[in-house]
Amino acid sequence: MTTKNIKALLVVGSRHGSTYAIANYLSASLNKEGLNTVVAYPEDITSLDAYDVVFVGSAVYRGKWLKQMREFVDDFADEIQTKKCYLFSSGQVGKHPMPEYDSAVHVDDILEKTGAAEHALFTGELDKSKLGLAERVVAKVSKVPEGDYRNWDEIDFWAKQCASKIMSES
Repeated sequence: MTTKNIKALLVVGSRHGSTYAIANYLSASLNKEGLNTVVAYPEDITSLDAYDVVFVGSAVYRGKWLKQMREFVDDFADEIQTKKCYLFSSGQVGKHPMPEYDSAVHVDDILEKTGAAEHALFTGELDKSKLGLAERVVAKVSKVPEGDYRNWDEIDFWAKQCASKIMSES
């Protein structure tokens, strides 16, 4: 069996750390499948030249990716389009995923700009102790449940699917 040296970058925007933890978990899963991964914040990226694959992920607030991630996509769109690309979002919390949540996450423009193969949506975590005053008010008014709703098995499954496609296409 030949080993392929596929380098993958996971660029992530995370306001309170939950999405960053997802990126680290994805990275570990992808590494187990034979990819060489690096996790980074967008402000640490100056070039994508060293990578074969780019995963771009963001926390979602009020249906949108974080501003820093939208700006990263705008700044690197041309480079991203020359790579294999996968997107992921996290943000919904609660025990029962709401079907309408999938359509409430606005990534169509990001999919178009990046040419990403797909977009995965993961449930997130809410630790109210990490929130600022305005965020706590919104969470209270919206009756957002506190807790960790990330589904690590689902994240691992997606990573394995992506790695399989990447390895078969390389």
